[in-house]
Amino acid sequence: MVGRVVRLVMRQDQNGQAFYYPVVAFNLPNGEPETVQLAEGSWPAAYTEGQAVIVAYDPAQANTARIKSFSSTLELWILPLITGGLGIAFSLSTAFAYWLLRTNEPPGGP
Repeated sequence: MVGRVVRLVMRQDQNGQAFYYPVVAFNLPNGEPETVQLAEGSWPAAYTEGQAVIVAYDPAQANTARIKSFSSTLELWILPLITGGLGIAFSLSTAFAYWLLRTNEPPGGP
């Protein structure tokens, strides 16, 4: 769904660093207008006021909309990728340790 950045809200973190959060306006499938301040901020501002963007949202919760972009997609997948990679690494190291201990057993078993 196409939307438009109508405003940029500047907020500072505890260290005084400024982040810019876009406010996006778009129309729901029933024609109702919706305006949402996104939870994803950036510095410098990733968008400009008036910029057209592709909006992705759950129809049951339009207030959780996000701008469809590489960075927002990466944010959705980064945690599963990290935990999946760690799971594979632990599985491989466990299998290697098992193999290493099995090959050091004397012939005929324990």
